[in-house]
Amino acid sequence: MYTILTPPQIEIGSGSLISLKEVIAFCGTGRVLIVTDKGICQAGILDRVITATGKSINDFYIFDRVLPNPDIPIMEECGQVVESDDFALIIGLGGGSPMDVARPLLFFRPMEAGLNLF
Repeated sequence: MYTILTPPQIEIGSGSLISLKEVIAFCGTGRVLIVTDKGICQAGILDRVITATGKSINDFYIFDRVLPNPDIPIMEECGQVVESDDFALIIGLGGGSPMDVARPLLFFRPMEAGLNLF
């Protein structure tokens, strides 16, 4: 049996990065996975997110291989990343495709493992 919980907090719009530092602190000491695409990286948005956290890019695992209309193989590849490390938080950064990949990643780890989705 699986239980799906939507994130308790969704931040959208101007100033939304301010709370990200607090969200990361709340999730504990595990690594943070950011699921995004190359366009978000090239536009400098990923850099702004990393800067807002007050952490180094080395504190994150960046999965930036999401393509428009992601297929099952890319979701499985990202799922293997989740299974290979001790992530405390997954951040879906970008439009619909990164979100489509990030949401089902909760199924790759049991809820008891404390994995959070933002």
